[in-house]
Amino acid sequence: MPSTSEFQMTLIGPYKGVDAGVFRQVARELHCHLQFVDAVFDEAVEPAKRLSPETCDVVLSRGVTVDVVKAHTSIPVVPIDLSAWDVLQVLQPYAGRVRKAAFFRYGQPLPGLARVGQALGMEISEYLYTTRNQMRLKLMQLSPADVDLFVARGSLICQWADDRGFATLEIIDGEISARRTLFEAVNVAHARRTERQRVARLEAILNAVEEGIVAYDARGQVNLVNPAAESLLKCSGKKAVGRHVRSIMPGAFPPDRMTAQEPEHGRIQTIRGTTLVINRIPILFQGRSMGTVCSFSDARRISRAEEKLRTSLKAKGFTTRYSFEDICTCSPSMQHLKEIGRLYASTNASLLICGESG
Repeated sequence: MPSTSEFQMTLIGPYKGVDAGVFRQVARELHCHLQFVDAVFDEAVEPAKRLSPETCDVVLSRGVTVDVVKAHTSIPVVPIDLSAWDVLQVLQPYAGRVRKAAFFRYGQPLPGLARVGQALGMEISEYLYTTRNQMRLKLMQLSPADVDLFVARGSLICQWADDRGFATLEIIDGEISARRTLFEAVNVAHARRTERQRVARLEAILNAVEEGIVAYDARGQVNLVNPAAESLLKCSGKKAVGRHVRSIMPGAFPPDRMTAQEPEHGRIQTIRGTTLVINRIPILFQGRSMGTVCSFSDARRISRAEEKLRTSLKAKGFTTRYSFEDICTCSPSMQHLKEIGRLYASTNASLLICGESG
């Protein structure tokens, strides 16, 4: 079990549908803080919207409400699932007394349900639904005379069945469900927190560097722009993400070299009035290019840094051993070369003087 530092979890669902005391106890054992929100179906929309990734690591829910919550939050949702073992435990006391049972379930068929019926000597008919209206319609098509026991997970459908005269049995999620679900939720929360920490470190690094960084996928769609790149390219990072890289770095690379396999260094390109020195590194995965990372700097800043370095080295005594005064000559042509050399020495250009001996 990964170590936790009080993971924050929210269970959105009906209080009657779960053994809240058991869920809280198991959460404490796993060093998690679990809060409950009593809501089902569309009632879960607003609570889901109010959840913040800063205060909630994982959401727990069940049935139809799982999909409702998923549609309105970016926080991972772990369903409180049901197993054939759970159904077996619930129905075991009715073995020999119930011949036919109707089992209502959201979503997909429950694996192993037929074996549960065989073990208990019951004929269990499974009714699946994916919406509230579908749930009501299937219930209306079933007659209390057709079954001895109506079994479902959810207080609302059990209430509807009870109103129609069915003998009802609501499955309450207890310790087995709590442990299974919360163990999975802790693993999801741990993985999510680790990923968020990794992203935070990466963002801090990208924001700290003075070089502009732009990353785009194999189609050329931009997915990352750091603050330095915003400044150099004179564009908004939020607006740039999702656009094609050519729209924010026009002319930077030929169309046929957007996702080249080989890196490219030192490309000079003027973009929106700024001359940039651009490096491009492909993102390779299993031998295939998945995108590209471009790093670039203002050519003027590089030139100023180089000049500052030369000045610093000169101040520390890193100078030539000889000067033009050390060249002893009476030749007019050599005197002329020395004058030309002094002129060049006032610039940042390199100067090579060659003679007969090299």
